Amino acid sequence: MNMITACRFGAVHPPIPFLVSTGLLLLLSSSVLRAQEHPDFSGEWVLVKEETRQPDDGRTDNMRTYIPGAEIEISSEGEKITLVYKAWDDRRGRLRESEWRIRVWLTDGESHPNDDVDRDEVVTCTWEGENLVVDSVSTIPMGFNSRTLVRRQIVALTSTPEGERLVIREWLPDSPTGGPASAHLVYRRK
Repeated sequence: MNMITACRFGAVHPPIPFLVSTGLLLLLSSSVLRAQEHPDFSGEWVLVKEETRQPDDGRTDNMRTYIPGAEIEISSEGEKITLVYKAWDDRRGRLRESEWRIRVWLTDGESHPNDDVDRDEVVTCTWEGENLVVDSVSTIPMGFNSRTLVRRQIVALTSTPEGERLVIREWLPDSPTGGPASAHLVYRRK
């Protein structure tokens, strides 16, 4: 009686090596699924000014008193990440509610228009390991003209002795003042 005939009549049970290899395959696939999980940026974050490096793009210190992302509220739902940037005015020492901005990022790797902003903007978000890479192209109205702003942000969570940090590294190959600029924004949980 060969193996096929024996299996048909129920005389042979699946071989032990088959069961062991199937179990190992299931164990490996579950660890791969866990490795594909991404950090959860959800929560309320406050800018840590001492650890933040603003762009060196020719703006004066007077122009830097207005910080558009002094606080960020982030919520996540599936592949959708919503950010509410709260503006801070150092001259008045308060949040400027009229200046809050919303960004919606879809992390599926496709380009999507961002309808929640006051300009034409297309955003593409992809995960590179634990980092979220956000590429955006915006058309900013400037009177009768407009300007195209290209931006790359890399968003990551880091651990420090002081606690968890949200780090946003930002590059602008052609900033509003005419040259390349970069920023390193660091936030702590509120």
